[in-house]
Amino acid sequence: EDFVDWSRLLRGLWISGVALVSLIVGVAVGALVSRPLQRLAFLMNRLGEMDFAHDSEEFEELRPGSRSRIRDVRELQEAFRRLSRGTEAFARFVPETVVRNIIHGDKTATQLHVSRRIVTIMNSDIEGFTAISETLSQRDLLFVLTRYLSVMTRVVECYGGVVSEIQG
Repeated sequence: EDFVDWSRLLRGLWISGVALVSLIVGVAVGALVSRPLQRLAFLMNRLGEMDFAHDSEEFEELRPGSRSRIRDVRELQEAFRRLSRGTEAFARFVPETVVRNIIHGDKTATQLHVSRRIVTIMNSDIEGFTAISETLSQRDLLFVLTRYLSVMTRVVECYGGVVSEIQG
């Protein structure tokens, strides 16, 4: 009878040990999967805002050699990296508003529709630009121009417009 009790005790300890090891392995695998997926979710949200984040720590993890060890997660990371690069390239040739509408699932943004409409061509000038450009470094001048054009583009977009080209 002592042998049977001892046997039951050892079997119970063995089952408990296996359960504990299984729990530890499950938590470790869960962390290997969830951490990269959380980073991808973060990057997807940034991509939705047209922030390509190619210099971020999260995007660095998408480079070869830094990706997940789990094949399916690694494939998702590579697919996202290609999607981000492709979207960035597409945004260079298509107005940002149109790209943003496509990303957010606006069905009208992906359909060709031609109609007559009244359009506005806007010209703007920065007073004293020549003097400003002569006093600022190239980097500072680029910063000022980028800020100015970003603000002006937002104003146009607030009224439902699309900036399709900037010249000058």
